[in-house]
Amino acid sequence: SQNVLYRPSCAECSACLSARIRVADFRPNRSQARVLKRSADLRRRASSPWATEEQFDLFRRYLDSRHATGGMADMDLFEFAAMVEETPIRSRVVEYSDPSPLRDMAGALRAVCLTDILDDGLSMVYSFYDPEMERRSLGTFVILDHIRIAREMGLPYVYLGYWVPGSDKMGYKANFSALEIYRGGRPMQLSVTVEESTDDKLAAMSGEVSVKELGVKVQTLTPALMRKLEADVEQGAVVVGVNSRSKAAQLGMQPGDIITELNGKQITSGADVAKAVEGSNKLLMKVYRDGATMMLGLESR
Repeated sequence: SQNVLYRPSCAECSACLSARIRVADFRPNRSQARVLKRSADLRRRASSPWATEEQFDLFRRYLDSRHATGGMADMDLFEFAAMVEETPIRSRVVEYSDPSPLRDMAGALRAVCLTDILDDGLSMVYSFYDPEMERRSLGTFVILDHIRIAREMGLPYVYLGYWVPGSDKMGYKANFSALEIYRGGRPMQLSVTVEESTDDKLAAMSGEVSVKELGVKVQTLTPALMRKLEADVEQGAVVVGVNSRSKAAQLGMQPGDIITELNGKQITSGADVAKAVEGSNKLLMKVYRDGATMMLGLESR
C-alpha cells in the first residue's frame, strides 16, 4: 500500500488470492448496467496524489459507517495524507463528484479511489464513498468506471487487491465477470460469483452446474482442465464459484478445488455433485487442492 510492499506469508493458510479483471473480456451484468446508469451524472476528476480535507471528511464518514472496528478506524488527517501522498510509483487520486451548475466546478464529493497506474493495468489501492448513497452502489460503480478507464488507456487489467473466498467484506469482488485469481504461482481464469444473478445460460454454455444446496458452481474435470490445474486426479468436479454465505464457504472451499467424493459417492461430473447433496443434511467430501487431498465435513442440525 503506497510506500509499503507486502504479501501474505501465513504458514498454513493460502486463503488470500490476488484478483484482477481482464478488461477485454469483461461484460457488465444487468445489475451492474443499472449501477452505471444511476451514477452516470457523476463527474470524474483524476489528479496527482494530494490529500484534501474534503477527501478526509468523506473517508471518516465511510469508515465510521462501514468499518468502525477495522484497522484503519483510528487514522487521523496526517496518516491519511501519508497514505495518499507517499508513493514511489505513478499514482492518481480519482474523485467522483455531483455535477455543478458552475462551469469547471464540481459539486459534493461522493467517492474517491486511490489508484496506481501500472504497465499492465490499474491497481485500485483503496476506495471510499458516501455511505448515505447506498442505493447507488458507489463501490461497484468505481470499479466499473476503472474498467472503463483501463479500456480507454489500452490497459489489459484492473487489479482489485486480495480476495478471500467466504469473506463477506470481500465478496463484492467476485461479482465481476472475467475475474482472474493468482493461485499456485500462476493466474487462473475462473468465472467466480457470489450472486445467483449470474446468467444461467452462460453457465450452461461453459459446462458449469449450479449447486444451490452447497452454494457452488462446478464444472466437470476434463483432460484440458486437469492439465491446466496440474492435478493428480483423473475425475471429479472443479469448483469455479463459491457463494460467500453458503455451506461451501463455511467449509473453506475455494475456486480451483476438485471434488472427487461427496457423501460416499464418487464424483465424475458436475451433475454428480448436485445429485450427491440432494435431500441430505450432511456434507462429507474429499477435495483435491494444490497437490494434496483433504476431507471437509459439515452436518446441519
